[in-house]
Amino acid sequence: MKCSICGHKIKADLNGWTGGHNPWPVNEGKCCGECNDEVVIPRRLHDYNKQIIIKETKDGRV
Repeated sequence: MKCSICGHKIKADLNGWTGGHNPWPVNEGKCCGECNDEVVIPRRLHDYNKQIIIKETKDGRV
């Protein structure tokens, strides 16, 4: 199985899982552990923090 972000083969993790990770919101399909750690998780955190700032701004807390 290939990573939908970098295109490299998805390697087994330490537990032997070869199914990859969920690459949403960056892409569809599956991604490798490296892309999950370096691309997907930071993007999710960025999007989450952005939503918090928008919500706080609308609520008048910022």
